[in-house]
Amino acid sequence: MDGPGHTVPLVANQPNKMENNKSEECESSSRVTVWFVSMDGQKTAMRMKRDVPLGKAFDAYCQVNEIPWRDGCKFYCRGKLIHETHTLDDVGLQEGDEVHVVVNQRGCVCGCGLEPGHLLLSS
Repeated sequence: MDGPGHTVPLVANQPNKMENNKSEECESSSRVTVWFVSMDGQKTAMRMKRDVPLGKAFDAYCQVNEIPWRDGCKFYCRGKLIHETHTLDDVGLQEGDEVHVVVNQRGCVCGCGLEPGHLLLSS
């Protein structure tokens, strides 16, 4: 009965192994681990999706490290400033790449909260 014009129905419940492998590959390649490196060399791993704005990772990093990033924390990759709207693909970050975190100094280096240089003025 397999003559011209006769079609054999496909079994709907049978998974297509090739499609499953592709979706697993896409899912695993859509998430990347990036290392955030502080000024003192401490590394923090962040696993994120390639298409999510990096501002979410900045928020998470700064919250964990108790840093107010919108008040003077900057993120760099290969010497270029990363903006919160950038994604991993925009910046070209790959698995294992590093983002360097720079916190601008506010107040005195001694931690007193006064303006920088107050120690020089008080002598």
